[in-house]
Amino acid sequence: MFFLFEQFKNIIINIFFLFLNLFIKKDDNLYLCGSWFGNRFADNSSYFFLYINNYCKGKKAIWITKNKEILAMLIENHYEAYMAWSLKGIYYALKAKYHLVDQGYDDINPYTSVNSIKLNLWHGFALKKVGKLRFNKPPKRKKSFPLRKFINKFTSQGFWRESYFLITSQLSKEIYIKAYPRSEDKMLLANYPRNELLIKDLFDHLILDKNILSLLTRIDNAKNKGMKIIGYFPTFRDAGDDLFLGISELEGILDFDKFLEENKIIMVTKFHFGIQLTSSSLKNFILQLEKLNSIIIINEQNDIYPILKKTDVLITDYSSISCDFLWLNRPIIYYPYDLQNYIEKDRGLIFDYDEITPGIKVFNIKELKKEILNAIAGNDEYQNEREKLMKKVFELKEGSEEIINQLSRI
Repeated sequence: MFFLFEQFKNIIINIFFLFLNLFIKKDDNLYLCGSWFGNRFADNSSYFFLYINNYCKGKKAIWITKNKEILAMLIENHYEAYMAWSLKGIYYALKAKYHLVDQGYDDINPYTSVNSIKLNLWHGFALKKVGKLRFNKPPKRKKSFPLRKFINKFTSQGFWRESYFLITSQLSKEIYIKAYPRSEDKMLLANYPRNELLIKDLFDHLILDKNILSLLTRIDNAKNKGMKIIGYFPTFRDAGDDLFLGISELEGILDFDKFLEENKIIMVTKFHFGIQLTSSSLKNFILQLEKLNSIIIINEQNDIYPILKKTDVLITDYSSISCDFLWLNRPIIYYPYDLQNYIEKDRGLIFDYDEITPGIKVFNIKELKKEILNAIAGNDEYQNEREKLMKKVFELKEGSEEIINQLSRI
């Protein structure tokens, strides 16, 4: 009953916004952007937004959010932004010819997209199973009867079933056409906009949290003193049983922090909300974080790509960030301490793990310490392997400009 009510509600709201569209002319030079359920200013949408507003004369991007702090931050920095259901937000959404998100249609007010060209920029090349691939079954192709097609169209919020999807290569297309089924002509090929920060001297106008700005200054000062910067960015576990570095004891984390300090290394990381510790309460653990000297923990909502650009060595497991880091061709240490459990009981992987991990693999903290010292000493045998994988994952260097050109041809 609830499902039928939702479908009926979507039909009514879609028709209402289609009616409003009759009175508002689309602006071919106006782009509407949003990110991560409307609660972040980060990732591909934010970099595309900044590119349009700072490097594209005659074009403008407007940010749609559901977070008042993000709204205030953007307005303070002289960018145009509105709340998703505000009158101005609705008006400019209806006026914008192009709507872009990087997680899903709920990044903005999806109903306002009824007559716009819609593009999901997505948030990374998938190593782990996503979409329909999570269920280990090929998507069933339903017969496209005209009535069913019509009903499906009108029950989709803002007609987002007809949206485009950003891919970065033929390999990427093979994954996402199965994970999020659509016709090949709905796939746009370009680099992720956020990667242009890593490979070009763009984005002098980044809008960053004050804590991140302070951290970047600290990183610069540390590097000037000859210290090394390591990023530890693991993927999220659906099961919620994350362990920081695979360590279940608080004492182990303090010991690792001491190891970093002794070797003049700063590690930047972020915790996922599911992180667990077995020997002490999470509350006590958080209080103990103040004792760490060389491990810096940033908020999950923060943009890590400015930090990634300054990172000397990346440590990760199954995260797509390892693919983006290939653009820098710097050492990657893969630390899948729970590999078998992740494959069998969590999200699982699309590829054979060795196929998409051009770097040393370690499975415990002792091995990790050893390989960190090797990496900062300059011992790196994987440059060629990283470059080969990068060419498979990313066929184009161009991101935002290529996206603009392809959208204009639709």
